[in-house]
Amino acid sequence: MFHWFKNKQKVNLEHLPDIEIGPDGRPRPPHFRGLSNPENTTHSQRLLALKWSILWRRDENLTPEDLINALNQRLAGMPKKRREPFSETVGMAMSVIQLSAQHNRMERTKRALPWVELRLGPQECPCAVAVAADKVIRSADEGFSIPLVGCDQTVCKCWQQQLTDNQKTQISS
Repeated sequence: MFHWFKNKQKVNLEHLPDIEIGPDGRPRPPHFRGLSNPENTTHSQRLLALKWSILWRRDENLTPEDLINALNQRLAGMPKKRREPFSETVGMAMSVIQLSAQHNRMERTKRALPWVELRLGPQECPCAVAVAADKVIRSADEGFSIPLVGCDQTVCKCWQQQLTDNQKTQISS
């Protein structure tokens, strides 16, 4: 009855750039320059994040067109629907958008917060690469690319925290 109300968006995947494959054979997350707020992503950036998430989770039966409405709802503030079979794929796309925005904000604030510490997320069994790099501190220029190269998890929950010089000396001592 209300078919006219549904907002159908045309999806064109030919213009999306290819996803870079890392030395471990897993796709590397895309970076969206200039993004500071995840809600401000363009339609093509959302499709690229979904394309990466599908490759990362090895969900060959899904396409970005199938998930774009769910990602739009999540970015609009709707709660995560755990019972949907693709909720973790949409969650990883959401995560890569948020991490890209965080990376851009870190670039702007690196004079005040020049250090970055990698922290493990709330997982039952995190990957070996993350366990080895837990609480490692790097300069904000180097930073960390999350998910880490060599991560074997389908859902990465690692995160990074910026530190001041004072905080770094407190942690190091």
